Amino acid sequence: MNPNASTAGQVDWADQVERALHVSDFESARQLTAEANACAKDAPARARAAFLAARCGFLSGEPELGLSHALDAAAAYESLGDSGAHARASALAARCLLTSGDGGSALDHALVSLRAARKADPDSPSAALLAALSALGIVYRSLGQLDAARDYCQQALDCAIGLGDRLAQGTVSGTLACVYSSIAAVARERGLSDEAERQEREAIRCSAEALQIAREEGHLRHAATAVNNLADSMSLVGEAPQALRLLEDWARDNPCDVPRVRLHHLETLGAICMALGQTQQAREWFERALADADTAEMEITAVRSLASACEAGGDYRAALTHFQRFHALHVQLAAAAAQRSARVAAVRMDTEGARARAVALARDNAQLQKHADTLLRQSTEDPLTGLANRRRFDEILQAGHEGYAAAMIDVDHFKNVNDRFSHAVGDAVLCQLAALLRETCRSVDTPVRLGGEEFVVLLPSATAAAAAAAAERLRTRIEAFDWATLATGLAVTVSIGVAMGSEAGSAAALLALADQRLYAAKRSGRNRVVCT
Repeated sequence: MNPNASTAGQVDWADQVERALHVSDFESARQLTAEANACAKDAPARARAAFLAARCGFLSGEPELGLSHALDAAAAYESLGDSGAHARASALAARCLLTSGDGGSALDHALVSLRAARKADPDSPSAALLAALSALGIVYRSLGQLDAARDYCQQALDCAIGLGDRLAQGTVSGTLACVYSSIAAVARERGLSDEAERQEREAIRCSAEALQIAREEGHLRHAATAVNNLADSMSLVGEAPQALRLLEDWARDNPCDVPRVRLHHLETLGAICMALGQTQQAREWFERALADADTAEMEITAVRSLASACEAGGDYRAALTHFQRFHALHVQLAAAAAQRSARVAAVRMDTEGARARAVALARDNAQLQKHADTLLRQSTEDPLTGLANRRRFDEILQAGHEGYAAAMIDVDHFKNVNDRFSHAVGDAVLCQLAALLRETCRSVDTPVRLGGEEFVVLLPSATAAAAAAAAERLRTRIEAFDWATLATGLAVTVSIGVAMGSEAGSAAALLALADQRLYAAKRSGRNRVVCT
């Protein structure tokens, strides 16, 4: 088919590619785009071929190839003065960059997309604006900027409704459901159970809408994803039995052979069984997921879940084995991500280096780098207290745990603080506790908030006696602080468990040993340090 024959011919060719992508027939889509590119004789046809080749690359799991074509398409459309198409191509480039692990650059391209879309049609909904808003919502969610993610996804949903694009409406609803679930997870971590349930119910509403639309549009892959997300959320609001029936009914009536979707289904079944206390059944689902995992990215998710199921079922040896495998995969994937980032950087240089707009991007490099550094810092920082988070904790111990002591800290009777004084006072207690940890610790120590009212301090190069003394200093400093300045009648103490890296065979074992001693301190009456 000659894509230059007529406008109608181009639309028909594009529709064929989109139909192939709709059913995940990537081989046919690649053949069609290659043929179209070979037949293209003018700039608009070549730009269109590049754009659809980018979509093929992105949807088939080849983000670097997708990025190369997306940047070609974006530059071509910008040269042609087609701001709407430029916006769509830039949004696709942002999605490819995000999948490749370059969140800062993804945000940059998503913002370029939004500017181009508003330039193309500033006063009404458009496909370009929908693409830009959707990309921004997805990028901000990945970067942990959940309020911004929710706002852009809601704008994208309003745009899809305004356009009458039902498939896009369902897709954005599914993304919005994931954002609400992420917000709910943060609320749960902060002990805000009512807020967590409210946000998770919003996720349920959005997932149900995404499922309904995907069914109406005959998009099985989208429907399967929506079902899994819906069941996930239901299990988190006390509806695990209903969620389990939903998944079982869906699997019976709608078999799916897309590996990532099937793995998500098995993972969700396992998570629901965990919620129901059926640890053995959960373990079996996670073992099936692990057997089906055909990439390291899929395997690491299954291994982590399997480790948790084994631990919950009391099989600590198996849990440790799987957790060690998880960390090995984490290192492997980190190395692969670094290599992928290098390849992505090479793609960007190859495609943008010869273009004039690369000069403009270079002028903004310092600002973008500052923004990227800020986002990187935020990804390893607890948003409430400003301390390092669990991700940073894992990064520190990835190189080896032997040289560290770990002092695990838990606020005594913290639930009573929330119940008696309010969650706002509870948050203030956590922030003040973080400040006391910073003031009392050495400059080389790393205080970490693990979640809720649990903290841990990593003390490098500390003897057992020095670690015990440091923990006791922390305990007495916290007990002596005038907590009544936060709320009349408030008093706060902590229990601390101390473990040495030399006592543990892994980072996970170090944390587990410190946790055991923490709970020994609690059983002994609280407000004390246990080191053995």
